[in-house]
Amino acid sequence: MSLTNPRPRPARNTVSFSGFCAQLGTPLKNIRNSWCAYSPELRRAVFTAWADNFVNGRYLYWRASGAPHHTRPGAVEMRRVIETVLRQGGEALGILCYAKDPSAVPRVRERFVEESLLVLHFVEEPEGIAAYVAGEVSAAEAMKGRITSIVPAQNALDDLAAPPPGVSNPEQGLSQKQEYRRDDSVRQYVIARAKGRCEYCGKQEFLTADGTPYLEAHHILRLASQGPDTVDNVIALCASHHREAHYGENAESLEAEFVRLVSEANRRKGR
Repeated sequence: MSLTNPRPRPARNTVSFSGFCAQLGTPLKNIRNSWCAYSPELRRAVFTAWADNFVNGRYLYWRASGAPHHTRPGAVEMRRVIETVLRQGGEALGILCYAKDPSAVPRVRERFVEESLLVLHFVEEPEGIAAYVAGEVSAAEAMKGRITSIVPAQNALDDLAAPPPGVSNPEQGLSQKQEYRRDDSVRQYVIARAKGRCEYCGKQEFLTADGTPYLEAHHILRLASQGPDTVDNVIALCASHHREAHYGENAESLEAEFVRLVSEANRRKGR
């Protein structure tokens, strides 16, 4: 997903969508009609998150002006769950899904990302109820119970005295899958270096709950491809360009430009 660390479109799922929701502690009420699920015990909601419905990190889940599908059972249940999240808080997680045909009604799910989940923040707006991507969490952690390692807002620090050394060969850890442990000081340094704006396009994203501009840290050369977890390999991007870096047809040319921009940014900071 590229929302905090996007992954390519999955080729095959190892579990059904309903089975995946059950593993997360949020079983679907109706396998055929449910678009989301809620667990009062975990205070956790999970939502279908169609990849093509995201625009600059924003997903409009419910239109105030109404939509033809609003009366469908899945939509009615989804509205109730969203209202529960808005009133009571708790965890709101999105399962990134891909449709066989995005124009079909109803849609048929082709694949979904089962390694990780999107952390969603719901907001009531004039256009309706929208969700913004605030981060990502591994599914393995979510399956263990309440999520503890996600920070809901990225803090853009004014400056750091010196760049952290990072790790040339990031250590791997095993849970239910293999994943890389990132150095959060590297992310903080890069977000601070960006001064609230995408280091590629210069755009300032929406403000997070603590008043800081939202940015996402992107590894230019992926950790899975032996890329280092250092400030020379990480760039701060707006949500749109973060996803384009992983899904866009110009991903390779973007990678080369990212390398140049990061080199210039670090040189300006005296590295």
